[in-house]
This record gives sequence, C-alpha cells and structure tokens, in this order.
Amino acid sequence: MNKKFEIIIGLEVHVRLKTCSKLFCACNNIDEGIAPNKNVCPTCFGSVGTLPLLNKEAFLLGIRASKALKCSIAKKCKWDRKQYFYPDLPKGYQISQYDMPFAKNGELEFFLDEKNLKKILINRVHLEEDAAKLLHTKKDSLVDFNRSGVPLIEIVTEPDLRSASEAKQALKEIHRIVRNFEISDADMEKGQLRCDASVSLRPYGNKKLYPRTEIKNLNSFRMVEMALQYEIDKQTKEWLEDNFQKTQRTVLWNSVAKKTEFMRGKETEADYRYFPEPDVPEVEIESQLITESCGDSFVLPIEKVKKYLAIGLYFSIANILVSNKKLAEYFDCLMRLAGHNKELRTELQKLFCADFLAVVKKRGLQNIQLTPSDFFKIVHAVFTKKVSKQLARKIFNKALLEKIEIEKEINIGTEESFDLENIINGIFVQHKEIVEQYKAGNTKVINVLIGISMKKTKGIVSAQDIAKIIKEKLRT
Repeated sequence: MNKKFEIIIGLEVHVRLKTCSKLFCACNNIDEGIAPNKNVCPTCFGSVGTLPLLNKEAFLLGIRASKALKCSIAKKCKWDRKQYFYPDLPKGYQISQYDMPFAKNGELEFFLDEKNLKKILINRVHLEEDAAKLLHTKKDSLVDFNRSGVPLIEIVTEPDLRSASEAKQALKEIHRIVRNFEISDADMEKGQLRCDASVSLRPYGNKKLYPRTEIKNLNSFRMVEMALQYEIDKQTKEWLEDNFQKTQRTVLWNSVAKKTEFMRGKETEADYRYFPEPDVPEVEIESQLITESCGDSFVLPIEKVKKYLAIGLYFSIANILVSNKKLAEYFDCLMRLAGHNKELRTELQKLFCADFLAVVKKRGLQNIQLTPSDFFKIVHAVFTKKVSKQLARKIFNKALLEKIEIEKEINIGTEESFDLENIINGIFVQHKEIVEQYKAGNTKVINVLIGISMKKTKGIVSAQDIAKIIKEKLRT
C-alpha cells in the first residue's frame, strides 16, 4: 500500500428481509425453486391501476435492523419514487425512501482482528423494493419477475473504512447482525445480501473527497476484498501518474479476469428525479412499534464475542458461537448449569471446544443426540469423582451419536467398582519379575503395571488412581 494516499471506502449493503410476502403485495417472498414469472401478480408487473400496500412485517424488520445498528429512529418516514429505466423495472421507478428514511445516524463496531476493534458510522437505513432478475443467454436477455417487489433494506455507511480488509470485516459484522436477529437469511450465494462498495483516494492530510468509483453487486466477502484492492491499486497508479479520475464511475467486478470493468458513469441524485410516492402514505413510528420489532432483550453479536473472550474462550471459538445461534444457546445453557463454579465451567469449556465442536463440524448440531443437561451430568460426574475420565469419555462419545440414559450409564460405571487393592496384589503375584525390576531401580516398568491394571478394570478406574496405589504398595 502506498503511504502517500489515504483510502476512502463506503458501503451500501442490500439485505433481503425474511418476510412471508413481498413489500407491497401478497405474493410469497420466494423466487427460487419456482418457474420464472410464476410468483407474480399485477403489482409485481407494475400494471396500470394497481396500488401498493405496505408490508408491516418488513417495516418491523427494518426497524429491528436499525436498532441493531444503533440508529436514531425517525418519528415519521415517507416513500419516494426513484426513477430510472431498465428492463428489470417494469414501472419505470422503484419505491424507495429518499429524504425521510426511518433510521439515520447509527454506528457499527467490529473486530479487525483478535485484539483490535474499529467503529464506523452508519449514515442511514431505508426500506425499498427489489427489481426483477435479468437472465442473459447467448441470444437473448430474459426477465424473471419472481424477485420483483421483494423487500430490501439498504444500509449505507459513512466513508469511514480505510482498507479492503476493513470493508470485508465490516460487511461480515453486518451479515452476522442480520442473521443473528433473524432479519434475513443473508445467503450471499442466493443474492440475499449484496454489497455496492465505493472507493476513492486522496493525499494524506487532504480532507477533500475526490470522485469515487462504485463497484456494483458484490456477493461474497472475498469478492468485496479483492475488488476493492484491485481498484485501490489501480487508482494509486493513476494518482502517481497524475492521471486520477475526474468524474464518478460505476464498475463491475469480473471474477474470471480478476479486474473491474467500466459499466457507466455514476448517476447523481438528480438523475433519479426523486419525488414523493403518492400511493403509499407516510408512517408515524410510535414507541410501541419499536418495542414490537425489537422485544425486550437486544444483545449485539459483538457484545457476545466480548463476553465469551472474558470467560477465556479463544477468539476463533467465540466467533463460531456467535455465528451459530443454536450452538451459542447450547454453550450458554452449559454455563448456566455450571453456575459460578469456575473449575467446573473450565472443564465444560475444554470438552465443548475440543471434542464436541469437532463432532458438530462433522455431523451438524441437528444430528447430535447429547443435550446440554446430559453433557453437564457427564462432566459433573467426573468433577465429583463419581466416574473416571476414561469412563466419562466413553459415555460422552456414545451419547453424542445415540440417545441413552446418562444416569444409568454413570451408575453402571459406579456399580462396576473394583477392589483395587486386591486386583493390584494379584498383579504383583502374577508379575513378580516386573516388581523385582522396579525395586532393582528400573522405575519405568511401573507403566507396565499400570497398563495391566487399567486392562483389568476395563478403563473405568483412572490411571492416576491406579498409579497412586501401585506406588504406595511398591514403597512397602
């Protein structure tokens, strides 16, 4: 990276909301697995005489996202027509929000790495309808209107990002927020979360914002980072050659050629000829509407990561938990069962982070039979020395894959207790030569005696307990 220039990056993130129906009609909010142009109605096509009716569920999800981004919620918002002509926009305009969105002035905090945090400002969050989908063949361009009218929120950041890596991490945090609060499935491969990234450069110390390049329709974290880094390198070269861009431009990322390609000159707000949407009334946002959308408890994913780090989890493990709500709930249940017993919590964490997560990664949490309560019972039985670690691991591995009665398994292990003294006395008689070797100074052979004892007790008694008795007997 050239130290002469400061990188200025802002993001516009489009998130498809997880609603039952589209934004302004009753058609299902589904466009995959359906034949083209089958999930449509006259409103989706923009037919003359149709009237839009606002989806309350979409509005509430928009407010929930805004609260998660710490935005100020407006008391009133209105709708506007954003006018442009394109084959996927049958009305010739998109119903969006221009000067009175429902949320402004938020912030987003995210981890740059294990130790460093960054906070950026959110300019606004607004609600709008999606356009249809263009399908290009060698001969034709076809339009599928199944996606037309599905509800989107657009999250617009301030230009506070200073590298391609920062932009990727910010987008990851937005992705995590909308999934965590069930605002969207945010499957980027299916286009449920898309990003437009704008980037420009300026000499360090210069506060002027120079014409920017907007990279459209980025649909993976890696693509965002690669496209931005390519454009940063390109613009750096232009600046060094004193040939920096004088006008705004819009480009697309060619993932095959690994470069940006010019699409068009960047439109300005005047090009869209915004004016108030006459068919959708303004919405007054009362406090009860905000409560209805957010509920009582509202813990951000990043706060959960901080909480997990505070109790000693690795950064990678903390992020795995926060990215998987059900897995996090499983772990939190274990910690609640352990109460304030730090040693017991530590033992639960060790088994969870090592063995349990490995099986979850391989089989999926939905295929794990072991409940948090039974998980706790197994570890607690070891902690209270009711069973050995060896037996507990056998019960644990069995319980992961099949439904068993944990108390019964633990009791069986307890009932199969052994008179260790007599067993070890018998081993000493049967293996006199090994005992004599030990007494002659070859202390390493004690491991042979421990191994024979472990085999006799079927692994139910721990090696430490056996070693303790053997040593005591060898001293006499």
